[in-house]
Formats: sequence, structure tokens, C-alpha cells
Amino acid sequence: MMWKFFCQEGQGHPGAWPSVMGDNIDEYYNSIKDKSVIIISFPESKPWHMREMLVQDTDGYIIRFGNRMDCD
Repeated sequence: MMWKFFCQEGQGHPGAWPSVMGDNIDEYYNSIKDKSVIIISFPESKPWHMREMLVQDTDGYIIRFGNRMDCD
């Protein structure tokens, strides 16, 4: 699985939500769901053509994981 990490302009400070984009967020979710991971929101299809989930790391940062969805 290939991942790309980015922060939007103005982010990177405490409370920011960095984004990690991959190929298949549901596959990633299935690989971490039974581990000691704090899942804030489960994979969900968004109107902006992304499938996303939110995970909290051990420092309290929220990380958005997602993948682009095909636009028809």
C-alpha cells in the first residue's frame, strides 16, 4: 500500500489534522481495528470524493487517513 503525507497551509500546529492518503482505507482500517488504536471516526465516503477515517495518535494528534474515490 502506498501512502502520501501532507498538511494543508496553516496547519502543522497543535490541534492540526495532518492527512495521509493511501490506496484503500478500508484495507488499512481492517489491519488496525483490533490493535490498540484510537479510532475517532470509521471509514466513511465523503461528498468531496474521498473515503476517510480519523485516528488519534499517542500524543493526542488526530490524523486523517483516506483514499480518493472514483468520480463518475
